[in-house]
Amino acid sequence: MGAPRLAGYDDVRRLAHRRLPRGVFEFVEGGAGAEVTVAENRNAFARVTFDPRWLTDVGDRDISTTVLGERVSMPFLLAPAGLARFADPEEGELAAARAAEAAGTIFCVSLASSCSIEEIRAVSNGPLWLQLYLWKSDELLGRLVERARGTRCHALVLTIDVPVVGNRERDVRNGIGLPPPSRTAWGRSARTSTASSPTSGRPGSASTGSASAGTVRSW
Repeated sequence: MGAPRLAGYDDVRRLAHRRLPRGVFEFVEGGAGAEVTVAENRNAFARVTFDPRWLTDVGDRDISTTVLGERVSMPFLLAPAGLARFADPEEGELAAARAAEAAGTIFCVSLASSCSIEEIRAVSNGPLWLQLYLWKSDELLGRLVERARGTRCHALVLTIDVPVVGNRERDVRNGIGLPPPSRTAWGRSARTSTASSPTSGRPGSASTGSASAGTVRSW
């Protein structure tokens, strides 16, 4: 049997729903609480429409653009989404990084990645960005920045959206919790200090795979 024909996002979602365990699928698709923000995000995308220009030459079409000085083939980037090996135990972020390179766009490495940035760079020569939380440990931040420099990351993506983790109700029902930093690829390779380690990995707690309320700098 050949690979399934996937015409668009809805086809990919239906295939994932059939193939993935329920808890894994809902971890990927779900959000916090009643998922109002998830619904608003989808509605926002649905409101984006094309503004066609009629009676123009479309023989030479070009959707490439520049983002922070980086030339990309299309106005889409791969955002930092951690723990990809939940859905793809063999490849995880490695497959995503290769896909971004093949498409001619940027892959942003999550600090909750199941693969280290060194592993990702080993399989992709495409442009990489690194997500960065402002943890309290200057030593840890310095090590992360040096690793980004050493793997030729072109930008740091400052992330400030998780002072506390929302109550992900689907994960609670499915018994899925986020691992502490020491169990992510970043934590294993960087030997994350206790200053950056949360007290719990349960959904709805103050911790996350990459930051916690007690360890992120206050403003």
